[in-house]
Amino acid sequence: MLEYFVVTGFESRVFRFCFSALWVYSVSWFGTSYRVFILIVWSFRKGIVGK
Repeated sequence: MLEYFVVTGFESRVFRFCFSALWVYSVSWFGTSYRVFILIVWSFRKGIVGK
């Protein structure tokens, strides 16, 4: 069972690559959704002010 937790250099590189790719993807997705959210809120407030 202890050998399962011993990670080789190659496995750690692959894991780090996958983790960083997932992190970049989540950050970019959050940035896009955040921009869309700001756009919706801005247009909503502009519509209320327009009335």
